[in-house]
Amino acid sequence: MSERVPSSSSDALSDIDEARDELLQFFASQRAGVDVSHRRDDASIRKASEARDEATERAAFDWGAVLEAGLNAWWREHPLHAGAVLVKTATEEIARRKPMQLMAGAALAGAAIVLFKPWRLVSASALAVSIWRSSNFSSVTSDVLQSASDALQERKT
Repeated sequence: MSERVPSSSSDALSDIDEARDELLQFFASQRAGVDVSHRRDDASIRKASEARDEATERAAFDWGAVLEAGLNAWWREHPLHAGAVLVKTATEEIARRKPMQLMAGAALAGAAIVLFKPWRLVSASALAVSIWRSSNFSSVTSDVLQSASDALQERKT
């Protein structure tokens, strides 16, 4: 292909057609097994093919997306979700009008949490049971696990 700058749109179109023809010839020669200047050996081709297959398998099923969808569904149904939305809308307005006071309030709240250590008042098992019973966590969990199982079965076939 020439390195000149096309002077008109018809020259540009002919250059595009030349490039397209060269690419088609190159790909045809690749399929036919014709020796090309940058031909790779069989081992590197096999390695690249295996890497591509592994990448395709990883991309085919994204556990992170399944986990995120499950957590989002759980949080939408959680009783504290409405309170969190209310607090968010209230603090957004305060942050626009009085950001320094909001930061001071957050610092005081953080200091109170560290000072009183409320996590020591609740055992881990009681917290786990309350989360499990709070909303429909068990149904969301079973739905997520079922969809993951269906996706894995579909991927195997």
